This record gives sequence, structure tokens and C-alpha cells, in this order.
Amino acid sequence: MKNNEALNIIIACLLLVGIVAIVIVGWKFTSTEFVLGVAGIGSTIAVASYQYRRAKEREVSGRLFESKSAIYEGIADLVKDLILSDRDQERALSEKEMTRRLMTYRAKMIVWSSYETIEAYDRLSQSPPPSTVDMFVAMAQLYECMRKDLGHSDEPGVGMNIMLGNITDANSFEELKQKLEER
Repeated sequence: MKNNEALNIIIACLLLVGIVAIVIVGWKFTSTEFVLGVAGIGSTIAVASYQYRRAKEREVSGRLFESKSAIYEGIADLVKDLILSDRDQERALSEKEMTRRLMTYRAKMIVWSSYETIEAYDRLSQSPPPSTVDMFVAMAQLYECMRKDLGHSDEPGVGMNIMLGNITDANSFEELKQKLEER
């Protein structure tokens, strides 16, 4: 997105310089009406092309949003299942099922997600498995990246608040909070 903004600024500056040059040269050698007409047409074309470019970016973003949100909802469900399976062994996911789901989402993310989100997702599947606190921090970073990827403009650290909301046991919450503060 930053490259597009820089390109838009460069194009706008070049168009402005071109219009000013046409006005200066035109004022000397042609009538005022002609110069103003050319300047008006030039500025209309510049504004129309800028609006067209922005509309295309929004259209692409909208198409990506649907696919990304479906993947990210699945990942959030997987995280929920992992948390619940830790508390209730009857709901525990088998290693085979967990691996299958992790690989499925990873494959979809390659196509639809930002690289930053893929990196955050990969931190969850490190070998050897991270500690509980490290896993919690990695999940929080993943939530932040997913929300950013979907277009949310959250403050830094919102992923941690989301993950803390996943913990309903007050003792677990206080214990985890204490461990995080020690880091």
C-alpha cells in the first residue's frame, strides 16, 4: 500500500508540474481560454485516474477480504478448540486432526494472507513446541496480524487483549498475566 501511495504522489506532482508548464508556455503563446481549457482537462483526467485507481484498490481489497476472513475465522475456531481441549480432555483434538487443520490453513494463507500474518502463524508451529506463555504471545501476535490484514486499524497490543479474553478462568488469567509481566 505504501508503494501505491508514493506512486500516486509522484504522478500527482508530475501532473501538477506539467499543468503549470502548459499554463506558463500557453499564456505566452496562446489565448487564456485555451490555456484554462487545457489545464481543466488535464486536472479532470488526473482526478479521474486517481479515483479509478482507488476504486480498483478497494475492489481488490473487498474480494480478498471475503477469502481472508473465512480463513481467519477457521484459525480462530482452531485456537478456541485448542484452548477448550486443554481444559476438557473429551474435546481434545487428536494430533492428526490438529496437524491436518494447521496444514490446511497454512496452505490457504500462502495464497490469501500477508507475509507478516504467515510468519506469525508459523511461530505457532515451532519445533520444539514453545512454552505456554510463548504460545500465548505467538497467538496474540497472530490475532494482531490477522486483524491488520483484514483492514482493522487497532492499537499495538490489541492481540494480547483478545487472547486474554479467551481465558475465562480467573486463576489462569492472573497466573498468565503475572508470567507475562515477568518477561
